[in-house]
Amino acid sequence: MISDLMPLSESDLFAEIGRELERDQMQAFPQSVELLRRRGERFFASKLAEVRASICPNKTLRTLAAGGVTIDLAQAVLATLETSTLGTAATPIAVLVCRQGLTSLCNESWSSQEKAK
Repeated sequence: MISDLMPLSESDLFAEIGRELERDQMQAFPQSVELLRRRGERFFASKLAEVRASICPNKTLRTLAAGGVTIDLAQAVLATLETSTLGTAATPIAVLVCRQGLTSLCNESWSSQEKAK
């Protein structure tokens, strides 16, 4: 649930992404938190362009982002990511994206939209 993830550090969110990815695979033994974190970081980095393409055109998210990191913003980001092709680990990724800041993630896109007006 989003509210459970909101207080986690970025490192813990990366580990949560790794855990979500591990659920899809059969493992004889649980993976270390460090291994899960690194796997989450790699997955997030590999999906960042896709995340940006899903989130940045959304005007509602831009409006919500002005209010800071809130559960409403995280839920809106999650809803957007769930409708994209991202699939796995959408909830911790939504919280991580909000924590890192939609303004910085979408700065280039939003700046070009402003210039086009």
